[in-house]
Amino acid sequence: MKKMLLCSLLINLSTIPIVGYFIYKKYKQVTSVSAADQRRENRIDMFNMLETNENEIVFVGDSHIERCHWDELFNKPTIMNRGIGGDNSNGLLNRIEEIAAMSPLKLFIMIGINDIIIGRNPEAIILNYEKIIDKMKVASPSTQLFVHSVLPSNDKKWVWDKIDPYKVIEVNNKLALLKGCIYIDLYSEFVTDKSLNRDFTNDGLHLSGKGYQKWKSVIEPYLD
Repeated sequence: MKKMLLCSLLINLSTIPIVGYFIYKKYKQVTSVSAADQRRENRIDMFNMLETNENEIVFVGDSHIERCHWDELFNKPTIMNRGIGGDNSNGLLNRIEEIAAMSPLKLFIMIGINDIIIGRNPEAIILNYEKIIDKMKVASPSTQLFVHSVLPSNDKKWVWDKIDPYKVIEVNNKLALLKGCIYIDLYSEFVTDKSLNRDFTNDGLHLSGKGYQKWKSVIEPYLD
């Protein structure tokens, strides 16, 4: 009897780390989502407070866009940054009318990696892109649209969310076929063996200063 109780106790104790791990993962997901939602609301609130001019260059998307000072990078003070860290194609679709209301001369879009992280399939991502492009064409038909390829992570540095490199490739192949926009292939410039080149990132997902300099060299001809 004592042996049975001891075995039962040991089994229960052995499950504590496992249960604790899953509780932590769930807590991390919930807090991460709520933090991302709050950050998104704060950014949109700030955007609504800013004065805007028509016929300017606008960058829109996720943290890849938000983290760069595009106006300083290109020495063009009128470039506007409408990036929101953690945003995905659903989020951009929901706010694209505000972007269209700015009547940009050129709109540079990068969105999709967070869709892949949360498990959205490539077809759904592309459908959102098509809706985004359609809304822009109706509301601001003179705006030139540029769509960047999605960049993968470097798993040797980025340990938080495993990103399927094959889904990234599938999304990019479909983005390249979109109508009504110009596709910009960053993937070929930034990726080695299906992984983000470590020379262009410090944390494995977001770009370093060197990474943004590389990005600048790729898209500079499109800004003239």
